[in-house]
Amino acid sequence: MRGKSNKELPACLESASSTQFPGLRARPTTLTVVDSTRYGLYADDEWAATIPTGGGFLRLPSSTSDEDDYYAVSMFHQLHCLNNLRRFTGMSGNLSTEHVGHAEHCLKYLYQMILCHADITTEPVKWITNFDGNLAKAATGIGVTHQCKNWEQVREYAESNYEGWGWVA
Repeated sequence: MRGKSNKELPACLESASSTQFPGLRARPTTLTVVDSTRYGLYADDEWAATIPTGGGFLRLPSSTSDEDDYYAVSMFHQLHCLNNLRRFTGMSGNLSTEHVGHAEHCLKYLYQMILCHADITTEPVKWITNFDGNLAKAATGIGVTHQCKNWEQVREYAESNYEGWGWVA
C-alpha cells in the first residue's frame, strides 16, 4: 500500500529530505560494556531479534511529492551488517560472490559509521593473555560506560511507524 500517510511528523523528527535522514532526537542513556554470553557467533535468534518489525524502515511524509518517502534507520542497517558479518564468519570458504559483495559493503559501511559517531570514551589498557598465549597490553572495553542514544526509543518509534503502514509482513 503506497500513498500518503495521515500521520504528521512527530516532534522528535526533523524534516525529511532526500539527502539527509530525519534525525530522531532520542533521549540520552548510557551503556556499560559487559563480557556477555549473549550475541555470540551462533546466537541466530538473539541477532534476529535486534531488528524490529518492519526491518527498521520508516515511512515519512514527503516534502517534495504527494507520496510518502521511505528511509532505513541507520542503527538497524548497522545491526543488519554486523549480523551478516557474524553469519559470514561461519561460512568461510562457502561465500558466494554476492556474500562477498555484501560483506565488503558492510565492512565499509560500519567503518564509516564508527568514524561518524567518533565515541571518545577512554578505555583503560590492561595486561592480558593474547590469543597466541603471549602477554600484551590491550583495551577490552569491559566495565567502561559510554554515553548513548536511547536505542529502545528508536526501536519503539520504528515499530510504531511500521504499524501505520497498513502492510502485512
